[in-house]
Amino acid sequence: MASSTGELQVNDCLLDTTVARTAGWTTVQVKGEVDLLTAPALRAAVSDGLTRLPSPAVVVVDLTGVTFLGCTGIGVLVDAGLRARERGGAMVVSCPGGTASRRIFTLLGLDGVLTLIENLDDLDGVI
Repeated sequence: MASSTGELQVNDCLLDTTVARTAGWTTVQVKGEVDLLTAPALRAAVSDGLTRLPSPAVVVVDLTGVTFLGCTGIGVLVDAGLRARERGGAMVVSCPGGTASRRIFTLLGLDGVLTLIENLDDLDGVI
């Protein structure tokens, strides 16, 4: 449901996503568990983020509040990153070092495929 501030929020009992447009990019904030059941909500939120800005779009996915990231969620993020590149844009994933999400990206070698940052304060050096 869109609000007057331009935010889209999807609430699932296990996952909460908020899409907000900021100066020059769209942020998708994700909280909770991303698994087979909730991955469609993540896909919808990231897709909304990709379509909010004209090409080339920059989408920042904030996984700071994610407590579980399963393989289906990882697939959603990799696919979204590829779609952003196809449009001439970029996708940045914010997940702090030492978290389970960051370890999964590193173990799978996806830290070389996706642009990963520690926190949203690091955006200035990436965008």
